Amino acid sequence: MEFRHFSLAPNDTTLAAIAAEAAGVQDRQWQYLDTFFRNLDEARLRGVDEQFLREVAEAVPELETDQWADDYASPASQERVRQDAMLAAQLKLTAEPAVVVSGPGGQRQLEDRPTIDEIEAAIDQVSSSD
Repeated sequence: MEFRHFSLAPNDTTLAAIAAEAAGVQDRQWQYLDTFFRNLDEARLRGVDEQFLREVAEAVPELETDQWADDYASPASQERVRQDAMLAAQLKLTAEPAVVVSGPGGQRQLEDRPTIDEIEAAIDQVSSSD
């Protein structure tokens, strides 16, 4: 399973995506995303800025925050987020959470916040080439 970021324009979402990509360099992207989403209420109150993103990084177990900060500032992290946005535009995904499931049996795009049941059904559909 891969997480891809889709930001419509440079904004708080883009900053968070870059931060998550930076954590991914240390194989901690999922942990960073989990911590970030668990603190959305705080993000809405304070806004998403570099200080908030660093606090999230500091809360992620086994994430070396100085290395994370270097990776956050790296053009490579920004480029990965830009590439994700280009892929989402190519697939014509909406701004709502979407899931793309690919396998030997093809590809299914689920938009508008698909449920786990819808995702599992799509996985079943693409799992075989029958």
